[in-house]
Order: sequence, then structure tokens, then C-alpha cells
Amino acid sequence: MKNILIVLFLLLINVSAFSQEESKAASLNIEGQIAITTNGKAAFVNFGGPALKFNFNRIAFALNFMPSLKVEEHNSTITLAPILGTGVQFYFLKNKRFILSFPMYYYANKNSWIATAGLGYVISKPKK
Repeated sequence: MKNILIVLFLLLINVSAFSQEESKAASLNIEGQIAITTNGKAAFVNFGGPALKFNFNRIAFALNFMPSLKVEEHNSTITLAPILGTGVQFYFLKNKRFILSFPMYYYANKNSWIATAGLGYVISKPKK
């Protein structure tokens, strides 16, 4: 866990260095976005996190961490729990503002990874 935090810290320090050059196909940034994903049993509301984004002419994709809120029903009560996801997102249509999101979440109590899929939208203004 300590190593992961150190790597995340180093990545966040270098965000501005990577994102200032527009000629690069890849950039490291934090983007304002929201996505709703599900695995059929629970719903997840994902918020933009640190991402390594690869831009191409008509499409872009990113490998990122997604701070999320898990919404699940247990015995007719709805529970909310914070959880961190990681996965791939594909950006497409109208200035690459719509997202196909495929985060995965690790459930420590079950010792397993849960795959989800859903849609999202980029809220922040695109960088010029």
C-alpha cells in the first residue's frame, strides 16, 4: 500500500509537466468526469481520477483510478460505500466528451475482483 501511495504521489507531481505539451499523444491528468457503471448486482458512481490518457484523431482511451460510490440494496435498505476502482475508459463523440467506462473493483472480504461497465460524461472544459 505504501508503494502505491508513493507512485500516485509521484504521478500527481508530474501532472503539469505531461499535460502542458499538446503535441504528445499521451498525457497524465485529472479530469472532471462522472460515470455510472454496474455489474448487475450493484451500481457505482465514478468520479474522475488520475489518468494516463492516450489521444488519437477520433477516439481516446485512458487507464485510470476512479474514486467511486457503491450503491447496493440489502434487505430492502440501500447502502452507500466508498470504493476505489481502476480500469479503462474510452472517449468518443462530440469532442471526446462521452465515456464508455470499464472499471474493476477489489472486494477484500470476498478476495475477488468485480468487473463493471457503464457510460459517463466529461464535465471539465477541454484543454486548448
